[in-house]
Amino acid sequence: MNPVAELAKGLKIYWSGMTWLRKNPKYFLMLLLPTVFGILSAVTLFSSFWSYRELVYDLVLFEPGDSTLWAILYSVSSFFLDIFMFAFTLVSGFLISSVISSPIYDVVSARVERDKTGKVVEISIWASIKLIPEELKKVFVILAISVCLMLIPIVNIVAIFLTAFLLGWDFYDYPSARRGLPFKERRQLATKDFWSIMGLGLWLTIPLVQMALYPFAVVGGTLLSLERLEKGQ
Repeated sequence: MNPVAELAKGLKIYWSGMTWLRKNPKYFLMLLLPTVFGILSAVTLFSSFWSYRELVYDLVLFEPGDSTLWAILYSVSSFFLDIFMFAFTLVSGFLISSVISSPIYDVVSARVERDKTGKVVEISIWASIKLIPEELKKVFVILAISVCLMLIPIVNIVAIFLTAFLLGWDFYDYPSARRGLPFKERRQLATKDFWSIMGLGLWLTIPLVQMALYPFAVVGGTLLSLERLEKGQ
């Protein structure tokens, strides 16, 4: 496996998904709703932090001393804390949006699967409800790893690439979830397409632009996942 070729494949498949959406404008319009959910969630979370930031500073940061050096250190630390909280609330907002919007994503993903394979794996409403704990588990894992990556010195330099994989995986996962695969198997499938999923997810890490790009990745993620599931069969 050539990581560079796989990464390029993931970058390209996002726009293959956008081509599909241009041919199916109804689903493009449907995905605008998760965009609104994501923006509202991220703005609400960051506004909450900003309202209580002084309390957060007191809990997290050291008490500033009287010297100029201490004042500079405090200012730099508070600046990086603001950056961290902005990134955290952005990722959290879109992950919360993913849970809320999962029925919409699943409808679009199923339509893509039917279009590409001529059939789609259907699951009952009860089976969908039983998958919710698995979805929450996935969101928790993505959020926990993203936060840890942002906090660990040096590692956080490459955190953007691993976060890209995690965000891409969120959309790659829908066909596997419809098949009722447990979390462990879905994770194993994703690791086989690690570089391609990272390429897909890199579009979702571009500051501010990601707000518009995020929901539409479900089409590219589905296409990538269907290819892997076909190989497995």
